[in-house]
Parts: sequence; C-alpha cells; structure tokens
Amino acid sequence: MNKFTKETTFIKEESTWSVLEQVVKQGAQKMLQLALENEVEEFIQKHSCLKGENGNKAVIKNGYMPQREIVTGLGPLPIKQPRIDDRNLKEYLVERFTSNILPRYLRRMPSIDNLSLSFILREYQPMIFLQHCQPS
Repeated sequence: MNKFTKETTFIKEESTWSVLEQVVKQGAQKMLQLALENEVEEFIQKHSCLKGENGNKAVIKNGYMPQREIVTGLGPLPIKQPRIDDRNLKEYLVERFTSNILPRYLRRMPSIDNLSLSFILREYQPMIFLQHCQPS
C-alpha cells in the first residue's frame, strides 16, 4: 500500500442488519407496551366514578400478567400486559375489560399465518398446475 491509497474496511451487512433489526424490535415493543398502558388507563378513567360494595373504586390497575412473547414479522416480542381488577363491574352490569390491541390468547400476529399460507401457495402452486396440465 502506498501513500495515495487507503485501506478500506467494510461493515458486514449481517451486523448492520442485526443492529437495525434490534432497534426496530425495541421500538415496536415500546410502542406496543405504551399502547397497552394507554388502553388500560382509558378504561380505568372511564369507570373511575364507579364504587364497589365497600366504597373502593370498582376498577383498579392490578399489576401485570406474566410476560409472554408475541410472534411478529420482526420475530418474537416480549410483552407484559397490564392487569385490571374489574370484578366489581358486575354490580353495574358493565362489560369487563378485554384488550382490543392484544386479545387474551393471541400468540402470533394474524399476518404471520397469512404469510405462511401465501408462501406455501407460491411454492406449491406451480407443481399443482403442472400436474393438472400434463396429459394422462
């Protein structure tokens, strides 16, 4: 190497993507966690005027459910869903809390199922088509 040339070092694409993927996953996880927190807070505020039998609030935040992973296109995202104690709402004939964002038994995003199905169809459709087009 002479004084007019400079050694070039390249960044491996894999490490660049893994850092980018980590940033995107962390951002998605934070946004989902914040959305769940906001949904719970709105529900609590909406029912803050209701009181239980002993005079306490009918709806209160009660910690978090155990952490679970939701499979997304980015990979698994660990989520801690807030828990609500709303058993006293039975007295007022009000529907209990269920998250619109994260349903109770959701383990993977519906788009993952659709992606799997479209992949299978894309891979096997030409073979099925050729089988039907060949003369018997």
